[in-house]
Amino acid sequence: MLPLLLACIKPAPTPDTPTPASPAEAIAVVEAVLAGDPDEPLKISAMWNLAELHIENGRRIFLDEMEAYGEAYDACALSMRPIGECDDLRPDETRSLAALEEGLAIFAALLDTYPEHRRADEARYLLALYSVDVGRPQAALGHHRQLLADHPDSPWAAEAWLFLAEDAFEQGRLEEAARGYEEVRQHGAPDRVLFATYKLSWCYYNIGDLDTAIALNDGTLALGETMSWTKGLRYELLQNRVRFAAESGRVDETLALLDALPDGRGRRLTRQLATELLERGKSEESAAIWEALLAADPLSPEAPYFAQQQVDCLVNLGRYSEAEAIVAAMKSDYGSGSDWARANPTGFREAAQQRSRAMNRLAAGHAP
Repeated sequence: MLPLLLACIKPAPTPDTPTPASPAEAIAVVEAVLAGDPDEPLKISAMWNLAELHIENGRRIFLDEMEAYGEAYDACALSMRPIGECDDLRPDETRSLAALEEGLAIFAALLDTYPEHRRADEARYLLALYSVDVGRPQAALGHHRQLLADHPDSPWAAEAWLFLAEDAFEQGRLEEAARGYEEVRQHGAPDRVLFATYKLSWCYYNIGDLDTAIALNDGTLALGETMSWTKGLRYELLQNRVRFAAESGRVDETLALLDALPDGRGRRLTRQLATELLERGKSEESAAIWEALLAADPLSPEAPYFAQQQVDCLVNLGRYSEAEAIVAAMKSDYGSGSDWARANPTGFREAAQQRSRAMNRLAAGHAP
């Protein structure tokens, strides 16, 4: 009977294979097997397959529900009704949720009846996973905790730790979150280790341990070099490095890291570092970076902005004569006929605006 059952669920891919059974037909076949009071191995296999069939059916129904919702929204928009009225439309997920609930109930019954089954840990993990899909996150947390209690060495344990860590992080329980991420780093797949290391750096940043946060952020960068990942994530990690450095004062080593970056990313991040330092009241360090950016490329389209930011820093420091010298030089450095104006023929208005801002900042700084 079992080969017939499996053939119904997953037909062999041969030219003579008949049309696959519909979800309802496959479910009916498995339910008939269970109604015949099979022996234990076949019963367990049938229950597992029946749970998976209901969940797969729920996914298929969900796609149909989303298609119906999209058609209803398009019809609403084309009817020229107020856009807010269309935004109030919601998909009807009643049938897909009911199918998922059927699958969850069978997995739960399988665990209650056969708690020592060799795939009990996987069943518990699937209960947690699909509890989220049906809108019961607290139940998912409970299943993940039970999985770790009953099967601490399970291949699914790292996923449970990650889910619990993410919940703790969102709730601000940072030490608990850090413990979970550490478990993932010890036992998770490479992509999970990368993510857990990234989140762990944020745990320590929020706790206030900036040196550990920087070390973990750098560790995430190093891990990423050994696997395929998106440029966006790498840039985000570099941005985090800039933020952590601005707060911790570890500026020089961060500048050295940024100098080695290609494609202009180092300049953008160096500018971000100078801005972060200025926002944190570290005007001395910020002024030095703006000055270095100007010296590195005096004809850059952003040069007037760099000069204006340098004036802002110097005024904060009370170094008015230096600020006045920069404001005076901005007219000749970026005005009509200058080398900068010839290199940036459409930038005259921007240069004039930055000089005006610098003059206003200087005047405000001198005001009693």
